[in-house]
Amino acid sequence: MKSLIIKNLLLITFVVNASILLAQPVAGMVVDQNQEILIGATLYWQGTETGTTTGTDGYFKIDRIESTTMLVISYVGFKADTIQIDPEDTEILIILSLGSLEEVEITSNQRDHFASTLSTINIETIGGGELKKAACCNLSESFETNGAVNVYYSDAVTGAKEIEMLGLRGVYSQMMLENRPTMRGLGYTFGMEYIPGTWVSNISIAKGASNVVNGYEGITGNINIELLKPFEAERFFVNGYANHVGRSELNVHLNHKINKKWSIGTLLHGSSFNNEVDHNEDLFLDTPKKSNLNGLVRAFYRGDKIRSQLNIHALTSNHQGGQIGFNNDRDNLYGFELFTKRVEVFAKMGYIGFESPHRSIGWINNATWHENDGLFGKNDYDATERNLYSNLIFQDIIQTTEHAYKLGASYVLDDYKEVYDNIDYGQTESVVGVFGEYTYTPLITPNSSKKLGILAGLRADYHNLYGLFVIPRLTVKYNFDENTVVRLNTGRGIKTARILAENIGVLASSRTINLTEILRPEDAWNIGLNFTKNTTFLDKELSLSVDLYNTRFNNQVIIDRETSTNEVLFYNLKGRSFSNNFLASVIYNIYHRTELKFAYKYNDVQTTYEGTLQQQPLIAKHRGLVTLDYKTKDNTWKFHTTVQIVGPQRLPRMVHENHSIEGHGSLAEYHRTGITPIFATLNAQVTKTYKEWEFYLGGENLTNYMQHHPIIGASDPFNQDPGIPSFDASQVFAPVMGAMIYGGFRYTLK
Repeated sequence: MKSLIIKNLLLITFVVNASILLAQPVAGMVVDQNQEILIGATLYWQGTETGTTTGTDGYFKIDRIESTTMLVISYVGFKADTIQIDPEDTEILIILSLGSLEEVEITSNQRDHFASTLSTINIETIGGGELKKAACCNLSESFETNGAVNVYYSDAVTGAKEIEMLGLRGVYSQMMLENRPTMRGLGYTFGMEYIPGTWVSNISIAKGASNVVNGYEGITGNINIELLKPFEAERFFVNGYANHVGRSELNVHLNHKINKKWSIGTLLHGSSFNNEVDHNEDLFLDTPKKSNLNGLVRAFYRGDKIRSQLNIHALTSNHQGGQIGFNNDRDNLYGFELFTKRVEVFAKMGYIGFESPHRSIGWINNATWHENDGLFGKNDYDATERNLYSNLIFQDIIQTTEHAYKLGASYVLDDYKEVYDNIDYGQTESVVGVFGEYTYTPLITPNSSKKLGILAGLRADYHNLYGLFVIPRLTVKYNFDENTVVRLNTGRGIKTARILAENIGVLASSRTINLTEILRPEDAWNIGLNFTKNTTFLDKELSLSVDLYNTRFNNQVIIDRETSTNEVLFYNLKGRSFSNNFLASVIYNIYHRTELKFAYKYNDVQTTYEGTLQQQPLIAKHRGLVTLDYKTKDNTWKFHTTVQIVGPQRLPRMVHENHSIEGHGSLAEYHRTGITPIFATLNAQVTKTYKEWEFYLGGENLTNYMQHHPIIGASDPFNQDPGIPSFDASQVFAPVMGAMIYGGFRYTLK
């Protein structure tokens, strides 16, 4: 009798333990043979439609089912694999092997830069391999091989760079750093310099107003930058860079995985450029002298129920430009100086210990202190920003993983003190918001019968100065198959303008700033259509993506440089303002280990200036991009070239009538009316890999095309004659630096 009781107890114990194990989900990561994460890999239980995909960090979680233990894993260009999942397997690492030779040639590049056909949102991902095709000293150089995002100089004095997306300035795109807003406010001016390229793991470009979780900004979309994480990055990495005009940089990464749960990392950056370069002999520096020290410390805890991280990011930077020889002599020479100190502390904490494996709660917090101490000509510019950001997100599913939802609340505090020319432009903004988002995402596999996916979100925010904002957003996708998708999305976006920090080029002039009225928040609707298909052509894999977007403003803060030659006017939109954007891109493996990428962009951007609807100045209607990549069979040599073609741009009207004035001779240096010429730039790089070392040599703007006289009134920057257009360095339409040769090395200890 006693033996029978013991046997029954053991049987019950076994059944209970087996049931517990069976109830536990399977989680893990999908990587390639080089331990690089695979984003968007598909996993599903064999013979079913139950599955999931890996996220931007390569991780997945999938519920077990009773009918099978065989898990199918697939990724474009890799051999699909089927593995048996035993009851005790709760956390696994899946390594996919490369497919046939032709597949290998494509896969590497599609991993590095691809448009997803499975995501509901129109998202384009730039991976670590793509970033190495250029020097990528900082984030602004990470978009060189991308057709969706363009980078340009805001003016010819400060060296500040901006992005353009869907035909509009970067202020209308929300920049995110690991899903928290960044590079906004005072950080917008040089924000892309604050993220060294070697720190970046991947970049996700979401086009159009998509989700509501990250706030009410992001009119044209958002760009999320994922940084290297210490638990998956190399233990030690060093990168050195130098170019022929005197710029040098050094990056060092130190990562340590303390145990299974704890890891810590340190990312360090230093750069310097102290040469005086004046190729066009206008006595102004073509690019400012500058120095940067930048460091980020990251600590991660990845427990069974709690995941958390703490990050401390601190930097100092100093920029000095203007006329050659300037040394704080503001009475005789025009100078520009900007000394920046910035500290960010950001933390994330998530609880995943609920009974349901798909239920979780996350809390993102960020605190920023930013100080600018600057000089533009004879005017001081002093600014301080204190920012707090908090976002609480709860997510769960409704019965199955196909139906998911997110609920949350957020708070943002922006406290600006901004003084220029003894005028205070500061203000304090406090915004509290709530949001909800529903996603219907059927898994797309060869067995799929469901084709439609939906992402619908709504948020409401109360602003202390402007009242209530209501933001609806909707995306609908239809998959013809797992490699063909069409998407339609629409949504509203709102942002408040920081007229100085977001228009630093305006300060690089002697124009008077004129706020003609109280500025209201910028308000716009965006609607977009996307078609993406991955297929084969002549037995070679080909990826095609076509975007068509329209952005229409209900209100926009107009920056008017044309009504007056001595003022820049800021006022609310009175009339129409819109952007129509078309983008077509093709990635094609034309030969063994040789990839061709082609992109064409058309921008029709028009705004009403003082009652007249006209093309926005300094926006190219036509842009083209062609890249060609080749690597040897053993992957030890890599060759990359990029050609960018920029079409005509309308220049602002600067002189209305006379082209010469008594006492000043010809006004050729002031006259900037008309249309700019078409021009092209060429970048190229060759990389040699030897064991743990990589050596690279490259060149930028090898066509040596320059805008030779980008500064209006360079000979007399302090001119006060109302009959002469003011000194102005903001009318930049092309590179102001000629050809540049660079070289460097990378050393990795895994």
